Amino acid sequence: MNKVEESTQVYSIKRINPKDDFGEIKLNTETDIIELYVGNVSNFVHELTHAGQYERGDLAFHAIDGSTLLIDFGDEVEAYKNQYAYDPSVLENISTRPSSMSDVNSKFVAELGYAANNLGVAPININSSKVDLMYSYCKNMKIVKSLYSSNISSAKDIPNIKYKK
Repeated sequence: MNKVEESTQVYSIKRINPKDDFGEIKLNTETDIIELYVGNVSNFVHELTHAGQYERGDLAFHAIDGSTLLIDFGDEVEAYKNQYAYDPSVLENISTRPSSMSDVNSKFVAELGYAANNLGVAPININSSKVDLMYSYCKNMKIVKSLYSSNISSAKDIPNIKYKK
């Protein structure tokens, strides 16, 4: 949290329905502000974890549509562990409800089902090579084909990528 607090990057909190189980983080491409969409404090803890991941280069954004890039299962596990540590009861509404911190793992994230095809299966970050990216996204052939046909050598070369420098 200190990195986010001390960052020159501007962050904004946007309130969503408090009953929503999932928040979101994205880049506002018009203002260059990273927006955390949260419905409650535990959502905030989760999305703030992603903001910290951006600060350390584990997550990036698409500069055109604002979507997250380079997010992998490990990033989501970290965010859900922090959310669970803050309030274990908040994950009770989820069908794959964890009963302990050790249950918050890659299997738990995969069973949530959302966006699983867009999560890297191996750790990736802004310094990951093209080969590492292709391996991590092996379950999404559209991404793999796009990477294969590109002439990038690392994640930093992805067109329209915004990352912490």
